[in-house]
Amino acid sequence: MKLNSIAKIGLVIAVFFVISALFINFDLVPNINTYTETSRSLVNNMSEQSNAINVSVNALYIASQTDEAFFINFLNEQVVYLNAFNLKLFETLNTLELTLIEINQTSINRHSTLINTMLVDIDKMIDLSEELKMTLASDSITFDNLQLVVSDIQSSLNNIDSNVDLLNKRIIQDMTTLLNVTVVILIGIIIILLFGVFHLVNHLLPNIIKSLKVMSSSDILGDVIPNINTYYSEAETIKNEIVSIIDEKRFIVELQNKLLDVYVVEDTINVLFEFLKTRLGIDRVGLAYVDYQTKTFVAEYGVLNGKETILGPGFVQPFEKSSLSEILVHQQSVINNDIESALVKRPNSDALTMLNKEQIRSNLTIPIIMNQIVFGFIFFSSYKKDFFSDTEIEIGQRVANEVKTLLHRAYFTNVILTKMTSAFSEIVESKDNDTGDHIVRMVKYSSIIARGIKTKNHPDYQISEKTILEVERYAAVHDIGKVGIPDAILKKEDKLSDDEWNIMKKHPQIGGDVFKNLREALYAFDSSLYQVAEDITRYHHERWDGNGYPYGLKEHDIPLVARIVSVADVFDALASQRSYKRAFTFEKCIQIIKEISNTQLDPYIVEVFLEEIEHIREVYLRFN
Repeated sequence: MKLNSIAKIGLVIAVFFVISALFINFDLVPNINTYTETSRSLVNNMSEQSNAINVSVNALYIASQTDEAFFINFLNEQVVYLNAFNLKLFETLNTLELTLIEINQTSINRHSTLINTMLVDIDKMIDLSEELKMTLASDSITFDNLQLVVSDIQSSLNNIDSNVDLLNKRIIQDMTTLLNVTVVILIGIIIILLFGVFHLVNHLLPNIIKSLKVMSSSDILGDVIPNINTYYSEAETIKNEIVSIIDEKRFIVELQNKLLDVYVVEDTINVLFEFLKTRLGIDRVGLAYVDYQTKTFVAEYGVLNGKETILGPGFVQPFEKSSLSEILVHQQSVINNDIESALVKRPNSDALTMLNKEQIRSNLTIPIIMNQIVFGFIFFSSYKKDFFSDTEIEIGQRVANEVKTLLHRAYFTNVILTKMTSAFSEIVESKDNDTGDHIVRMVKYSSIIARGIKTKNHPDYQISEKTILEVERYAAVHDIGKVGIPDAILKKEDKLSDDEWNIMKKHPQIGGDVFKNLREALYAFDSSLYQVAEDITRYHHERWDGNGYPYGLKEHDIPLVARIVSVADVFDALASQRSYKRAFTFEKCIQIIKEISNTQLDPYIVEVFLEEIEHIREVYLRFN
């Protein structure tokens, strides 16, 4: 029960009994006192009148024993007196009867049995009064009849007298009991309210204060929440709210602790997804950034529960073609609980089309705001329709608020890495004028192959989405080691001598060492940073049969990312014109790739390459 309800009910009851006590004390008690005093006074008057009648009758009896003339004269006088006393007695009886009826009504018929007995006696006395009146009016008065009537009157009066005393005593007892019950109930209400205050002051408030300290504690994961006894529903509400807040706080702290070791966007979203998948039951987390320079929204990364994302890295949409532009203005979270219906209304939306292909039915978009500017969006999605509510918005916004700095840091790190690799690629390209669009093409070829491998899901060729993104990011720097090769060798148009070729073969090791040094310098932050970049640059010239360079590794000893880039690099080298060779046709390139499969190139990766040949052809035609 609610303490608020108890207080209200107690207050209403207390007010009722206070008013009742006031009514009893200032209205009922005075009225009852008036009634009892009146009834006692009337009975006393009746007693005096009855005694006077009795005295007069006795005097007549004595006078009847004297002179007849004296008796007749005395009789006439006493008849007048008797009639007068009888009239007063009759009037008093009627008044007493009305008083008793009022007492009966006031006491809610509680004493009706006793009062009815008295009323019967009163009616009997009224009849006797009438009989006395008739006896006095007769021509010949019979003393026996007269004395009998007077005796009956006196007997009834005695009954009424004793019953009035009994009635008054009972009424006084009722008043005493009523006042005592009222006082006891008021005391009980006060005790209950004081108990509530005592519980509030000595248990609830101290534990709430302790809970607040737990909320602000630096060791919130280890602190124990104080136990709150839920005598009242308000206490239950407070307890649930405290547990919810602390649980959410712990969730955020756990998430923060996990993200402290993360410096790459993909890892940030992966950690976020694993946490929120359990917490909210969502099936997808996505991240996009706002490029105000190009006025586009850029999909950065996405994780889908049990499936491959379709809407992912590389998807770019202009401001004017996306509903996200509205969020840039109002900066509020938006729920779309029916992707299918939204797609019917906006059939040309590429984002909705891809989400629908992923079987996403509900989507929650939360803006990431820094310095009052939206710099990105977090997307929470579900396979279920009508999944999100204000509760998820509240939790999602708190999560976004807590991780926005981390995401901004991860994004900043990503930008730095991208700019660095781009700069390296430009350096290489400037040193080797024959490369042309070689870097662009081979990056796209590498991406196609990597995603084809992930789709086939071969147990010996497992590759994550994060690794695919790193392949896309770092394939461009596979020849970064050429910065250490003299221009005379790098730009020589004739065939290289053996010594020159031995120098040229050092470029994978030079490039690998560049990223190794970077990785070791950043090891305290993330030991895996630049690992893929190092593997690609150091091993992309190794051969499947072990006859490659610089280390002579073979088969699966060669990192998978290097084997992928190797296929892409060889294919584009075949398809490109060099100062020392002409470009082969697309068909000839494919034939050569098949011929060197299982010797120079990984046969399984070549198989995937051939399965993706139409996508390879699209890139080939676009850039040739």
